[in-house]
Amino acid sequence: MPRFFRLPALVVFPAGLNLDWDFPVSHNIFEQGALFALAAILLLIVAAFYFRRREPLACYGFLVFIVLLAPTSSFVPIKDPVADRRLYLPMLGMLLVVVAVLRHVHLPQRTLALAMTAVLAVLTVATWQRSQLWANEIALWQDTARKSPDKQRAHFQLAYAYYRLGRCGDAVREYAETARVSQPDNSLLVDWGLAYDCAGQPDRAVAKLFEVARIEPTAHVYSQIGMVYAKQSRWQDSLDALARAETLDPNYAMTYYYRGGVRAKTNDFAGAAADYQRALSLKPDLEPARQGLAYVQQQLSLRR
Repeated sequence: MPRFFRLPALVVFPAGLNLDWDFPVSHNIFEQGALFALAAILLLIVAAFYFRRREPLACYGFLVFIVLLAPTSSFVPIKDPVADRRLYLPMLGMLLVVVAVLRHVHLPQRTLALAMTAVLAVLTVATWQRSQLWANEIALWQDTARKSPDKQRAHFQLAYAYYRLGRCGDAVREYAETARVSQPDNSLLVDWGLAYDCAGQPDRAVAKLFEVARIEPTAHVYSQIGMVYAKQSRWQDSLDALARAETLDPNYAMTYYYRGGVRAKTNDFAGAAADYQRALSLKPDLEPARQGLAYVQQQLSLRR
């Protein structure tokens, strides 16, 4: 069923905003009060046409707002029914409504100017505070997860932000919260496993990665298992996992890059060189493989 028209707030005040709203979706006009919202919007449109001669600017502004909002917030099915950014352009119409209302405010020009200056100052401060939040990736997603506690994506992005910035323990806890909110998919489980590895918990990392491998065995998953084993100097376990990865996809470059590292660590420089060359043939811009190849070639030259 299509998602019926849901009208967001008429004014995007730069406070209380949310990067990822957890908004209930109506799958028919009888859910979530959608019927009443639709009736109210239709009534406002009729009123705008009816009063267009008496209040042309306000009515025109409202209709402009509706028209500009309609492509992203009407009957067209979209994944995210509400997003602050969708009001940026439609707000042009609401500005016309505000101007029309101010025409009827009978105040001395100086008083009105001071009042509008005060409003502008408040909006400026609120906008600056919001921009400070956008300047900090973790703070932004913490704010989003707090406002949308049941939205999996908010928790996932916060966990990934923690991981990227080296806060691995926080990442592990947030991935657990993500899994609590909604059934985790394989990509989340892989990232969760890598967060465990980053947090110095290799056994849990491998367990989480094998959990994915049992559901959907891929070269990527097994290469990550091989990488975690290699960090523990479990060379044979690493080679076994990487051999499995090669079987699943012989054209996955990272398999050969990781195996090159294992062979270099175990002094099999000829084998390492072959693996690094294979990785580069599949992914020429893989700079770590190029650096590894230069190292093992240097070691081979010293043996001659």
